[in-house]
Amino acid sequence: MANVSMKISVTRLLPLTLCLIGASTGTAQNYFEGFVTNIISPKEFDVGERHVQCDAKTKWDRPSHLPDPLAALRVGMLLRVDGGYRNGAYFARTIHIAPHKVKIEADLAGRALIQQPPMLKDTELGLAGTLWVDGYPLQVVPHTVLLSVDGGAVRLEKITTNVWADYEARRGDDGLIFATKITFEPNHIDGDEKDLRDKSEPEIIPADPVHHKAGQLKFGAHIPVKWDLIPDQDVQDYVTKVGMSLVPQYQKDLPATDPTKINFRFYAVKVPSGWIGNMEDSFDQPNGIVLVPDTVLGTLENEAQFASWLAMSIANIIEKNYYQHHNRLHGVKYAKLIGSGLSFVPAIPRTGMLAGVIYDKLPYELFERSSRIALTYLLAQGYDIRQVPFTPRIVAGLEVTNPVAPDTEVPPDVADTMEELQLDYANTNYAGLKQNREAFAIIKGKVAAVHQ
Repeated sequence: MANVSMKISVTRLLPLTLCLIGASTGTAQNYFEGFVTNIISPKEFDVGERHVQCDAKTKWDRPSHLPDPLAALRVGMLLRVDGGYRNGAYFARTIHIAPHKVKIEADLAGRALIQQPPMLKDTELGLAGTLWVDGYPLQVVPHTVLLSVDGGAVRLEKITTNVWADYEARRGDDGLIFATKITFEPNHIDGDEKDLRDKSEPEIIPADPVHHKAGQLKFGAHIPVKWDLIPDQDVQDYVTKVGMSLVPQYQKDLPATDPTKINFRFYAVKVPSGWIGNMEDSFDQPNGIVLVPDTVLGTLENEAQFASWLAMSIANIIEKNYYQHHNRLHGVKYAKLIGSGLSFVPAIPRTGMLAGVIYDKLPYELFERSSRIALTYLLAQGYDIRQVPFTPRIVAGLEVTNPVAPDTEVPPDVADTMEELQLDYANTNYAGLKQNREAFAIIKGKVAAVHQ
């Protein structure tokens, strides 16, 4: 059987210690916890790289508060499995479905751009359909209150991509999210934002082959170090190709004269001398520049993981996470937020200057948003979205385990993204999604060759 579950390198996946009983009889028994990553049938599935089989004796312990549709086996579901080996195969005796972290019938609210062309119809009772906002598939029903920013009624033709939607919604007991109220506002660029975009433009210093100097990117005083471009055009073309494929089509289709159009550019760079930041940080600027450190390319394992990392940077830029961060941190100037050259939306718990920040409510909300929206970007291009939950941790060199290591609390960032897969991507056909390991391995080899 082809293993299409989420792959994590052996060096990072700490195998769960098995309690072997009766080794002479060829049997073993143990329990473990982990996330479902592949389903062959209701009686055969994968938890990470652990293959589980069920039989007539397997007992399912399903939380009583979950409706039947949400109690069915899904990718992203957290399970506790108790069982044992028989003839080399692991059979489950008892499977406990962990309760949802987020309560069913929970209220949701936020503000984000409409991500995809709306799937709305004008019925006799009012507008109805699906609107993707903030990484959520909001269900619009006739009694949903739809308003323009001035408080008046909004026409269907005004509900388009690149429009802000300030929403209030509620997740029903069937898992669907029903919008109760949405206020729409056109996207625009004010003078301060334009000024910050302009200040973020780098000077591109051409390569000097005679003196064996690579091309460089030199930013303003807020980023004092220069970034050497990786001197391999294949690497640069690859980074640009993957990055641009993830930019939403509506952004690409905006006319050059539209001030909300973002000029996305992707550069593979070497870690500069004198750099004091964390190399796992994505370096994205509000003008659309995303720098990809060679350490990131050297750490990730396939193109789907790399695309996940890029998609979060793209979401940060398009959704103006910097500005939302700034507006809620009174007295902090935007320039200070990007002064270190880092995205100020930390992707994972880390050491260094941003240690522990992710678990503060403000930046973590923005991280959750980027992760949710990144899923939509990736799926649109056919990437395996099961790579998303662990990718930031792999880049940061943190422990990645699925099944979860014994006596280890499930990281909140992993649990949140897995829950999205379980709730909002239950109908995804994972069989045809791509990881592109071979293509990425070639690029990793070229990056490694630069340092030899």
